[in-house]
Amino acid sequence: MTTYVLVPGAWIGGWAYAEVADLLRAEGHEVHAVTLSGLDGGGDAASIDLETHIADVVGVIGDREDVVLVGHSYAGMVITGVADRVGERLAKLVYLDSAPFENGESMLDFSGPIPNVDGRFPFPSFEALSQDAGIDKDTYDVLSTKAVGHPYGSYAQPLRISDKEPTYERVVIACDDFRGLVATGMPRFQQFVAPVWKRVDIDTGHWPMITTPKELAAVLNAL
Repeated sequence: MTTYVLVPGAWIGGWAYAEVADLLRAEGHEVHAVTLSGLDGGGDAASIDLETHIADVVGVIGDREDVVLVGHSYAGMVITGVADRVGERLAKLVYLDSAPFENGESMLDFSGPIPNVDGRFPFPSFEALSQDAGIDKDTYDVLSTKAVGHPYGSYAQPLRISDKEPTYERVVIACDDFRGLVATGMPRFQQFVAPVWKRVDIDTGHWPMITTPKELAAVLNAL
């Protein structure tokens, strides 16, 4: 049995992993799909920052050992911080259509300016997401029914990590969005080469837990 901790990206909660989690549990695994602070639509957004989200996941891991920690999109920033705090508890660190960040970087350094409406980054329009992440209308409709404004502070706060040497296996699951960024030549996305990294490609859009949950579960189960 493996323990999986699944962390969603911006605007969405653990609900997005529901089918993936059920499929992994059917294989006998322990699965925790995390809803980060503020991503249930509640809480004071102004009090939520990146450290809050890192602490959320550290709390879920607790005293568990040999955890497979998965972070999607924005959560690549979160799990990078978590691995710095409790890396000794991880068996694998998995970036799902995402990448690690460096000490001192914030999500705003990557995304550029974003709207701030009452302390939240609103869920973008279909037109904006279809241009940036290649989302189709069906997937957008699924996400938009439960998506909430993302706490702005988690994008604005820089990541603070040490220079610890990783003791866990590093994995990237590359979907269409990731492969598109690799093609741009952006240095951040050129590092994922063996033997340091294991890379698995899935031919789908940026939200594989919604579009290809069976394939994503199979990939995670086989890690």
